[in-house]
Amino acid sequence: MVGTSGGGAFLLVYILLAFLIAFPILLTEMSLGRMSQTTPLVAFGRLSGRERHNGIGWISVVATFLILGFYVMIMSWIALYTFGLITGKIFTIDVSYEAYFTEVSTATTKVIAAVLFILVLSFLIINQGLQNGIERLAKVFMPILLILVVALGVWSCTRDGAAAGIRWYLQVDFSEINAQVFLAALSQLFFSIGIGMTAIFTFGSYTSKKENIIGDSILIIGIDTVVAFLAGFMIFPLLFSFDVSPDSGPSLLFVTMTNLFTEMPGGQIIGSLFFLLLFGAGLTSVITSYEGLVQTMSDKFGWTKKSALIRCMLIGALLTLINILSQSGYFLPSLGGRNFFGWTDMLANSALLPVAGLLMIIFSVYIIGYHQFSRSTNQGSTTLKMGIFWKYIFKIVLP
Repeated sequence: MVGTSGGGAFLLVYILLAFLIAFPILLTEMSLGRMSQTTPLVAFGRLSGRERHNGIGWISVVATFLILGFYVMIMSWIALYTFGLITGKIFTIDVSYEAYFTEVSTATTKVIAAVLFILVLSFLIINQGLQNGIERLAKVFMPILLILVVALGVWSCTRDGAAAGIRWYLQVDFSEINAQVFLAALSQLFFSIGIGMTAIFTFGSYTSKKENIIGDSILIIGIDTVVAFLAGFMIFPLLFSFDVSPDSGPSLLFVTMTNLFTEMPGGQIIGSLFFLLLFGAGLTSVITSYEGLVQTMSDKFGWTKKSALIRCMLIGALLTLINILSQSGYFLPSLGGRNFFGWTDMLANSALLPVAGLLMIIFSVYIIGYHQFSRSTNQGSTTLKMGIFWKYIFKIVLP
């Protein structure tokens, strides 16, 4: 997104919106979950006493399914790259890395096999429960991945030509800032943090009244933004070092990082570890998203967890299959310059998630009422609290 949206200009807008918009909406979603002690398809009606308000939750559910449809496909590419690095196949190819990415992403049979592996693995981990499943996975993969990103960032910044990439990444050209950059930054924030995707709401419903959710929200936004910022130092100095255009789109990670690993000493080992950890980190996002959907559907329809998990995964698998066939050119040809992946990405991230965030803000301060909402949100916080100043932020500025 930085590469296609103006470099430092996008970065500046992203960081500003992270704390001005993403933070209060994340806090709102977590607070509504805690207030209701249930999930989005039941919570809004329970809090307002009007069943029709549960329609807000359906926006989040649809968006989450659409995102999982293409996210799991991208995860399958990561899995295939991991296998290619571990076996050393990537180092023996006789085509460009751009051509190899196209070959991998359109290899329908292999991609479907990788998707089935991801879904089965996700099913087994979710079945273990939160603490034995996703929490254990995250505690192992996330810290090691962060250390590796920092180490690769340092190595990347020392290469010939890297200084130009660092300047491009950090230098703000204010003429590049426009409405499209704001929309791109906002949609990326919702996607990256998971706002409006049922999971945060669901985890909020698990949260104790003693928990400081204001502090938690600041921490979540802060860490997410810092890690994204650090990843830029791993990617952009390399792009300029290899003379690759920064606006190459979704293939950027695969092409650039593969270039890096073939250039550096011990590249096969480090590359295999990087993509394996990246796969683990992505898997936690898949599991988190399904966890939110499963609990939401269970609360709404009274399904058992296993039944809800199977049904949700079948819907997700169908959407992923459509994405794969569309990506390979077998199904749903491009329309208006976008294939099915492009359209669902735009619909979910640029429309449904921001609309869900907007409606949650309006619901909190105009339906529940700011006084009740802020009093509930402030529970557990001893320092930073929602006061009268926040009232005007939530009622006027944010909408």
